[in-house]
Amino acid sequence: MKNKLLYVGTFLLIAGLSASCTEEKDWSGGLKNSDLVFQTYLPTEGARGTVLSIRGNNFGEDVDQVQVWVNGKEAEVLSVAPTRISAKVAEESGSGVVKVRVGEREYSYPTLFSYGYIRSVYTVAGNGQNVTTDGVSLQSSVQWPIILAYDKTDDALFILQDEGEHRIRRIKNGKIETLCSTTSLMNNVRSICFSLTGDTLFMGSDNANDLIKNPVAVGMVTRKGGFKDLQAYIASTKFPNPHINGIAVNPKDGSLFTYHWGRHVYRYNKATETCEYVITKPEIDQLVKGLFPDAAGNLQNIGGDGGYGCLAFSPDGKTLYWGGRDPYQGVLKADYDLVTKKCSNLTRFAGNGVWGVVDGQGTNARMDQPAQIAVDGEGNLFVTTRYGRTVRKVTPAGNVSTYAGIGWTTGYVDGLALSSKFNEPYGIAVGSGKSLYVSDCQNWRIRQIKEE
Repeated sequence: MKNKLLYVGTFLLIAGLSASCTEEKDWSGGLKNSDLVFQTYLPTEGARGTVLSIRGNNFGEDVDQVQVWVNGKEAEVLSVAPTRISAKVAEESGSGVVKVRVGEREYSYPTLFSYGYIRSVYTVAGNGQNVTTDGVSLQSSVQWPIILAYDKTDDALFILQDEGEHRIRRIKNGKIETLCSTTSLMNNVRSICFSLTGDTLFMGSDNANDLIKNPVAVGMVTRKGGFKDLQAYIASTKFPNPHINGIAVNPKDGSLFTYHWGRHVYRYNKATETCEYVITKPEIDQLVKGLFPDAAGNLQNIGGDGGYGCLAFSPDGKTLYWGGRDPYQGVLKADYDLVTKKCSNLTRFAGNGVWGVVDGQGTNARMDQPAQIAVDGEGNLFVTTRYGRTVRKVTPAGNVSTYAGIGWTTGYVDGLALSSKFNEPYGIAVGSGKSLYVSDCQNWRIRQIKEE
């Protein structure tokens, strides 16, 4: 009898231990083995397309029953086994929590995934032929694309094309079309920008000093007219020197600014139909004339009466940027008062005035032929350098870095941004998401730079 009781007690003890093992809590804090358990995942950092290997148990084998998210954006589930899930990180997921759902059960892992962006260059329009044809973007041709402007309303890109007969063209829904020729009113349009509402596209004429051939200094087309209704906006007689090669609209008060050959910046007062001098030639001359060392250390005089340039504003409308080329190479900036409508404190901002492809802080950097400036929502400047063959990024603090292209290296190569090649990148515009558009002038193409 005693042996029988011992046998029964031993059996119960073993059964109890077995039950205890079965009921043992997982490290994750309470989930039983019969529940979904998310033990770990690798790698914990990466970019779009990174494949996560998620370890645990009770995942099942049905892909349709499993979902994975990274920072709230769903990843593509590639395969499922009871103890492992493979899932591909989606584009622009960003950094955040990795969450798994199997059926109705969910679990989020405590270690955040660190998302990094890959910057790449793509061709979005143009077949490389030096002619003009409309049609499907990559099958069309884009002859001498220069200045760009992005239309947020229709997610479209406007191109000012310079091939003798200046044209306004538009890329929309994967197709490119010619909207209008500008030569009936203006002989040499060199700049375009949208109004504050985005319903008017302004264009400035670079040869408006010929009042016979160019009675209009600033023309416009409107959304209401399909951007084909070319009409005058500012007569050439309104300016003492109507030789415009840069134009910009303040993003807060909607004022139109023009930069003129010879280093003059005006603000157009629509109420009085007058052009007000906001940055004078002597102010710019004081900064762009002088002695600077060239690449060999020899001093040279950066002067002359000319000076091509472009204009852009910070997102808050309180800073006006001037990008100079021929002879000065670099970016100046001035404070703009939204109340008084005056500019002050003109200073050198990026580049020391001498051509080059040198990254660095402020005036320690060098540029070669800044052509157009685009500013993103965070206040970063993106500058095409035509002969530098690069796109440069300038932070609000003035730090200059190469964003795409290889300095002074000509070619046509898509792919990773810092291995890509351009042939005279000229125009630039900020698009949707983390994207930029670049007019690759002598490759006869429109390129896109995306952080993904």
